[in-house]
Amino acid sequence: MRRIVRRIVRRIVRRIVRRIVRHMARSKGTGGRKKPSKSSKPDVPTEHDWRTTDAQEIDRRRQRARDELMRIENLTPDHSVFSNFRIHSASGRSYEVEIRCLDPLECASECVDFRSNGLGTCKHVEAVLLDVQRRTRGALRHGALNTSNRLDVVVDRQTSRLRLKASDGHRIPAPIRRWFGSDTLLIPDADPAPVVAVLLKAGESHPALRISMEIEPWLELERRGQESHAARREYETRVQSGEWPPQETLVPLLPYQREGMLHLAFKERALLADEMGLGKTIQAIAACALLHRLGRAKRVLVVAPASIKAEWEEQIQRFTPLSSLLVYGHHLARKEIYRKIAAGQNQPFFILTNYEQAIPDLDELNNVLGPLFRFNREFHLLDDRGRSIGVQNLDVLHQRVKGILLRRRKADVANEQDSNCRAFLSTDAGATGLNLQAASIVVNCDLPWNPARLEQRIARAWRKFQTQPVTVINLISEGTIEQRMLETLATKRSIAESVLDRPGEVTTVILRKSTKDAAERLRQLTGQSPTTGSGATPTEPTTPPKPRDVTQEFAARLRQRLGAQLVACEERAPVGGGPVQILVVAEHPAQTRAAWMDSLRDEFFPSLEGNPPSHQIEILDQANFEAIERLVKAGLLQRTDTARRDLLDPNTPPPGPPPLTAEEETRLRETTSRAERARKRKGLGRRNAILPLDLKWLGMVCPHFHRAILALSRRLGDVFTLILLTTNKRHSLISLCRDQLNNQP
Repeated sequence: MRRIVRRIVRRIVRRIVRRIVRHMARSKGTGGRKKPSKSSKPDVPTEHDWRTTDAQEIDRRRQRARDELMRIENLTPDHSVFSNFRIHSASGRSYEVEIRCLDPLECASECVDFRSNGLGTCKHVEAVLLDVQRRTRGALRHGALNTSNRLDVVVDRQTSRLRLKASDGHRIPAPIRRWFGSDTLLIPDADPAPVVAVLLKAGESHPALRISMEIEPWLELERRGQESHAARREYETRVQSGEWPPQETLVPLLPYQREGMLHLAFKERALLADEMGLGKTIQAIAACALLHRLGRAKRVLVVAPASIKAEWEEQIQRFTPLSSLLVYGHHLARKEIYRKIAAGQNQPFFILTNYEQAIPDLDELNNVLGPLFRFNREFHLLDDRGRSIGVQNLDVLHQRVKGILLRRRKADVANEQDSNCRAFLSTDAGATGLNLQAASIVVNCDLPWNPARLEQRIARAWRKFQTQPVTVINLISEGTIEQRMLETLATKRSIAESVLDRPGEVTTVILRKSTKDAAERLRQLTGQSPTTGSGATPTEPTTPPKPRDVTQEFAARLRQRLGAQLVACEERAPVGGGPVQILVVAEHPAQTRAAWMDSLRDEFFPSLEGNPPSHQIEILDQANFEAIERLVKAGLLQRTDTARRDLLDPNTPPPGPPPLTAEEETRLRETTSRAERARKRKGLGRRNAILPLDLKWLGMVCPHFHRAILALSRRLGDVFTLILLTTNKRHSLISLCRDQLNNQP
């Protein structure tokens, strides 16, 4: 028994020793490196510090290569270093890496990061280099394997031609040398695709010859570019001959819209940046229909904001006979929809989804502007902490997107574009997806911080087919933050105009310098005086007056009148709307029902031009009130209110704005039936409802607002259309107007 135990112990010890020896050999082959600890990680700035250099970004990728688990396979074992490798990552994906030269490093990789970062390496390349160092036991460090003995045919990015790379003194066979000149570039007038086919065949007898993995996608890109030019010429020829119709939509396009359709259809990777209101949606739909006719698109994925996803469906049905499908539901439901489409069970041409759905559904997103670290470095001004304080090189950014950008303004295409007094009251939900060319005046009750949102609002009326001049009125309170934020809006607008419309006029814009400057800017916006020096006298901040709480004032007056006889006073909002109920519980209800109660009610809750009061007062004695509460707690009675507030407790928050009266609800149902159908068609939520109002109903609810609109109409003309865009909800606006009415002397 002891012998058996000894044998087992010896075997275990041998295995442990072998593993230790292997580990020491690997450490020696990698230059004595051990498993990286926290202290050995490269010293690179944090993700919030944008002042990274190329060397630091390379160190980041090298560290990822050390930390992540990857399996490396040599696809051509005859070449230990200058070969093609397959890297299998822990996520299950695999990428091919090509090593051509080590000093300087020349390589290629299939991963997205390598194609976009401009560093010439990635974590997969670094993983291959680490693996080669371990296998060659440090031979790379001594320069023994830095020179390749292969003939590599690669793509020269500067000349967009093929180049033959060979080490000094390497003999080039005649069948290969005949295709390249003395500058090692492909001879002029030679078609690269047939030459690559010949070289692939020659590689069978010359093992040292290698066609780079980058050549095939480069040839595919060149071929598609030539096919796009040929397809556009063929399309124009067939349209002019009458073989194909001049329009791809059910309604004719304007000349500039047809140009946008061709730009999108034949540019493949294109950006349409027309001003809002010029019909970008119909241009995109027409481009997709054209690609369908040419047989170059079997399916189109439309990713749009959720609020206008249904608007896209409506526009597609209006302008084309092609089928469409709206993608709804949770992730598993959407996955089932995609599965049915892939299996051929459902074959829509347009698949409509929104941003929130597309981000988790797509495997990877590619950025045409390159990686974020390089974009931040080139186009942001950074402070000493690596934070952005402004933008720069806007002219360079314009040149970068110029090749794929098509931008037209309303003033450029004005020559191509082809009501009793009413008001349209809307929240910010109506700022997108609506065509309101009947309107000629836009009134912004409040300003957004984003100038693009402001342009979206204005573009509802100022868009194609608008036949009248559009007047824009911004309601800004003098001496408030809105007046001081106009400079911020102008600064943000100048950035967009410098990139899109007037490149070169402004190249650098300073936004802020530091947190101290930002705080100073905030004090300026809020109207506070800056404090400079230790002897500065601090300015007492002015506290804005609190909004008037009419029901709370009513309860205070009631308590003053009844004293200890007032047991409870509650404000309740009933289910289904209607007047707000004020429940008064008193010891002697008979005294509470006296005539002075009616006078007090009319003082605080007057009727608006014949309408019933907004609040209804109910009076109970203490015994009945306590009996009802006991029945409610026992479950024998059920409450019918949506919110309650104890008016005798000043800390209880108000239940919300009062609901509309019965007559207001009736009038609202009559005037919003069309808006309700539009809401369902455009996918707008009920909380962001669009409320069209005529002035008769508006005057009934908000007489002061009504008189202001009438004064505006007399000043601007007898017949006009008004749009009101505000972030306030409709009940809040009506409540505000009521409070303003109550505050009138």
